[in-house]
Amino acid sequence: MRTWDPEFVVVDHYGLGADWELQWDVPVLSFEDRPNRHHACDFLLDANPIPTDYTPWTSPSCQFLLGAEFAVIRPEVVARRPAEKPHAGTGGKIVVTMGGSDPTNATAFFGQALSGFDVDFIVGPGYQGDAGVGVLRNPTDYLRRLMAADLVIGAPGGSAWERACLGVPSAVVQTAANQGRLDESFAKLGFHVSLGKHSDLDLNQTRETIAFLLSSRPRRQALIDASWDIVDGEGASRVWAQSTSTP
Repeated sequence: MRTWDPEFVVVDHYGLGADWELQWDVPVLSFEDRPNRHHACDFLLDANPIPTDYTPWTSPSCQFLLGAEFAVIRPEVVARRPAEKPHAGTGGKIVVTMGGSDPTNATAFFGQALSGFDVDFIVGPGYQGDAGVGVLRNPTDYLRRLMAADLVIGAPGGSAWERACLGVPSAVVQTAANQGRLDESFAKLGFHVSLGKHSDLDLNQTRETIAFLLSSRPRRQALIDASWDIVDGEGASRVWAQSTSTP
């Protein structure tokens, strides 16, 4: 039995769908990123910049919040968004940051592939692997390091939205099965360069790709230009306005 009485419910969980949502007699907003389960929510949010048709999976009354304009980004990241669109750097600084735990230990792969480059390897608090190189664990100045980099290598999860919002050019490797759709959409629209799946990476080819990106300031600027006006950090405000404007 619940001991609390919410006025609005927000859910972001692959294991919860229509059955769970039906228990509430208040509006329910569900985060989704792939059309593979039924929903009984009032609002469905999928910020993927290439929208998907969710009508077969929802009720006729469901309102859709689809597209990058609804990307919800952490307030501390939005607060660091530059007032003007950044210019791609002329240096050679790389940051590798593969998320909170990096379950496939992609950090170790890039430790080998990027030997000789100027790289900060940043790992999260849940990282248990052996990187084979020196790492910075959950540094307090993470965002500063990110924004000072000429290129960031990361995964296509929530951090991909953060890099786009900050105007940080990035190359991305898939480390989980649920990352493919967002990675492909970002790459198709030119928001980032996709390196593919971690399991398919080749050391020499990866090294050549990263070397090219560092050498080509116009290519990195094109990544910034593609997403700057679209991923503007205002997604949370739009979601709130849209989901509270309807009685």
